Amino acid sequence: MTRLLVLYNRDYGPDAAILRPGDEARAGVALTASAVERALRSLPDAEVKAFPVDSPQALRELLAAEPCDAAFNLCESLRGDPRYEIPVPVILETFGVSYTGNTPLALRVALDKANAQATLSSKGVLVPAGRLVGTLAEARTLEHALPAIVKPSREDGSIGIAASSVVRTRTALRRRVRFVLETLHQPAIVESYVDGREFNVSILGDAQPACLPLAEIDFSGLPANAPRIVSYRAKWHERTREYKSTMPMFGLADEVLARKIRRAALGAFNALCLRDYARIDIRVDASGRPFVIDVNPNCDLSPDAGFAKAAAAAGTPYEQLIHTLIGFALARGKRHAPPSAAKRRSSLPS
Repeated sequence: MTRLLVLYNRDYGPDAAILRPGDEARAGVALTASAVERALRSLPDAEVKAFPVDSPQALRELLAAEPCDAAFNLCESLRGDPRYEIPVPVILETFGVSYTGNTPLALRVALDKANAQATLSSKGVLVPAGRLVGTLAEARTLEHALPAIVKPSREDGSIGIAASSVVRTRTALRRRVRFVLETLHQPAIVESYVDGREFNVSILGDAQPACLPLAEIDFSGLPANAPRIVSYRAKWHERTREYKSTMPMFGLADEVLARKIRRAALGAFNALCLRDYARIDIRVDASGRPFVIDVNPNCDLSPDAGFAKAAAAAGTPYEQLIHTLIGFALARGKRHAPPSAAKRRSSLPS
C-alpha cells in the first residue's frame, strides 16, 4: 500500500460577503484538492488522504502521526499570506517526505517577483524593465517610463491586478502604488507595460521539462479602451465580461514565434531551478520579442485551469497528469530514501 497525502491551504473566508482580497483564488484550492484526491484514488494500492493545512504546526503534527510515502502539495499560502507557502515543503523535507512541485528555494525566489525578474535578467532571459517601490515617497519621485503596470510584489492568481493597474500618468501610478501598499500590505513593482500578445506556457517535467501546447489569450472581446491584461476579475469572476473576453486559445501557427516563446519559457524555468510543473506568462511586443512577465511555480492544477487544458491539448487527460506528477515525487523519494525505507515503498505505474 502506498500512502499519499493531498495537502492544501485552508485560509480563506467562508462568507463571500467578507472575502479578503484574493480569497476567491485561495478558496479554489479546496476544489482542486478534491479533484486531485479523486485522480489519485484511481491508482492501484493507493491510500489517499486530503488534509487542509491552516498552520505549520498542524502539518508537523499530521506528519508525526501519519507517515506517508509522498505528498501532493497544493498549499499556496497559510494564514492568508503567500510567504507561508515556503514552510510547507521545508517541513515535508524535515520529515523526509517527498512531494510534488517546487523546492523551498525555488518558491522563495519566484515569490519575490522583483528578485525573480532580476535573476531572470542576469541569466539572459528577457524581462520588462521594472523596479520595486516600497513607499509612496518613492512613487512620487519615480521617473519610470509610461505606460507602466503596477503589480503586488508577492502574489499570484492575478491578485491585485485590475484595469487600473496599467497606468499612463504619474497621478495614476501613485494611486495604484498606494493601493498595493495599503490594501495588499506589500511593496509594489512598477514595470514597463508590454503592449502586445500574451501567451501562457505550461511546462511539465522533472529531469527533462518540456513545454505543453502554447495558449494565447484572446483579448478581442474587451472594450477598445481596456488594457489587454488578465485581471483578477478576468481570472476568477466567471460572469464578468473580463472573464469571457480573455479566453486562452491553442494552436499558434507561427512556428518561428512559437520557438522563441518556448525558448524563453524554458530559459525562465531553468534559471529559477524549477521542477515538475510551472506556468510562464509571456508578452510579445510589436517586434516579436518575448518578454517573461510572470513565473508561477506550483500553478493552478484544477481540471478547468490552463495547465490542465494545455495537458489535454497534448493528449494527456487530467487523471494521467496527476498520476505523472505524483510519479515524479515517488521517484525522488525512492532515489533519496535509505535502503530500508526504499524497500517498504510500494511502486505505482506512471
